[in-house]
Amino acid sequence: DSLQTVTAIAKQKEQERIQDSITNAANIAKKRQQQIDDSINVAKKRQQHIDDSLQTVAAIAKQKEQQRIQDSLTNAANIAKKRQQQIDDSTKNAAIAAKKRQQQIDDSISVAKKREKQIDDSLQTVATIAKQKELQRVKDSIANAADIAKKLQQQIDDSISIAKKHKQHINDSLQTVAAIAKQKEQQRVKDSISNAAIIAKQRQQHIDDSISVAKKHQQHIDDSLQNVATIAKQKAQQRVKDSITNGANVAKKRQQLIDDSTKNAAIAEKKRQQQIDDSISVATKREKHIDDSLQTVATIAKQKEQQRIQDSLTNATTAVSKPPVAKDTAKASTTKALETRNNVLLQTYHITTPDILIELFDNAEIDGDRVSVYHNDTLIVNNKTLLREPITFRIHADTSNRLHEFIMIAENLGTIPPNTALMRITAGKQIYKLSVKTDLQTNAKIVFYYDGN
Repeated sequence: DSLQTVTAIAKQKEQERIQDSITNAANIAKKRQQQIDDSINVAKKRQQHIDDSLQTVAAIAKQKEQQRIQDSLTNAANIAKKRQQQIDDSTKNAAIAAKKRQQQIDDSISVAKKREKQIDDSLQTVATIAKQKELQRVKDSIANAADIAKKLQQQIDDSISIAKKHKQHINDSLQTVAAIAKQKEQQRVKDSISNAAIIAKQRQQHIDDSISVAKKHQQHIDDSLQNVATIAKQKAQQRVKDSITNGANVAKKRQQLIDDSTKNAAIAEKKRQQQIDDSISVATKREKHIDDSLQTVATIAKQKEQQRIQDSLTNATTAVSKPPVAKDTAKASTTKALETRNNVLLQTYHITTPDILIELFDNAEIDGDRVSVYHNDTLIVNNKTLLREPITFRIHADTSNRLHEFIMIAENLGTIPPNTALMRITAGKQIYKLSVKTDLQTNAKIVFYYDGN
């Protein structure tokens, strides 16, 4: 009856433990499935938000670029219109200045002609006056000579003897003086007329030179104005063409930027969609792995529990039939702690590297904390003290052995409760650190799941 009772109690406890393990595994799977569904929903919402954002950004960018192109064309047209207005104003001002300059030249020519006419009139007047003065001077000289002759004749008459002697001489002298005076006066009139003609000719030449220079200057001004107008018109036309060309180039570049941005956005969208699809695929694979691992865990747990029941029955039968044998008390205590204490799951890690290095340190002041560690229900660390030098152990994962469960048991509380340990996990390039606190009622459980191929 005791064996049956023990067997029944053990079987009931094992079934309850199996049921709890299956329930916990199902809850973990359900939570994991919920997390995956939430991740997929978040990814879909993020994708929709990205699509809306990209469409909004593309629309805004397109509107801004079209508005910018329209503004650029409008500015170019306004600039061209202003430049054309400036050219027209410059041409108009140049024409007005040319007209004024032509009027000034015409006025100068008119003044020069008037001055030439005045010089001619002055020369004629001077010549007439000089001729009249010379004739008057000759007449006055002749009159004076006649008066002198009369006076001399009177003297001759008075002094017949003297007059007769000197009459011929006086007549000769008078004739000579008259001839010399006439010649001198005629020469002086000729010289005056010649000088006046030379001066008039020089002034006429100067006027002709001035007119020629004025005409050349006018021609030069006309040519300059024409060249300036032509160059200004060409520059303005070239500037308008350059502005239109630059506006077209800027519009083309901005359109190219819009196209490139749209293309890059489409490429980025494809990449993100691919990443989301990959994430969903990875999540699906992980879900499948979790389902497989849960099934494997359930199978292994069921087999272990059945084996444990069988071993319990065998041990109970052996205990009844054989005398008690001394056991390792420390190992028995660890096994009892594993069976009777609550296993609290601290963390689950998904890894892609098959080789894992685990190191245990005392997480605070070294106070004599001792721990034991089970790996998949196999004791790998037995009642060791945590020090500054790590307790080190390695595991290897593969596709046939994906799930690795570690349970750390506090063998004591040390001098400063609770039992504290720092676990450092190295999986390839990834390093995890976990602070573990245990006591005499709870154990700490850490799970690793291998997602590699």
